[in-house]
Amino acid sequence: MGQFGQTPIDILRLRFSFLLALGGILIAAFLVIILVGLGLRLTSEILPLVGLFTTIMGTLAGMFFGYQMGSTGKERERKERIRIQAEREKLHIIADRALARIDPKDAETIFRDTTYDYPEQ
Repeated sequence: MGQFGQTPIDILRLRFSFLLALGGILIAAFLVIILVGLGLRLTSEILPLVGLFTTIMGTLAGMFFGYQMGSTGKERERKERIRIQAEREKLHIIADRALARIDPKDAETIFRDTTYDYPEQ
């Protein structure tokens, strides 16, 4: 586990996300420098071009961040579900062994008094 309980893949995703965001800012700044270098001086000339780029870049970065957060949550949920399923199977084995050792009449009473509906096999 890495910082703050994150896995190494989560840290790698965060680093890549940071580089993506930083790259987008640098490209926008570079675009402004190029446009000014080409002779565009008015903000009404520069703003539409830079705005178009930053809108697309922001959309792509937002999609990337959203996807990363979703996949991180999905992976954690999957691991937790697998852990809980394994624990449930162990408890089922213990319960079967315990029921096998008690008197059949006592087992019948236990099943009759329970509210859990056992699946038919």
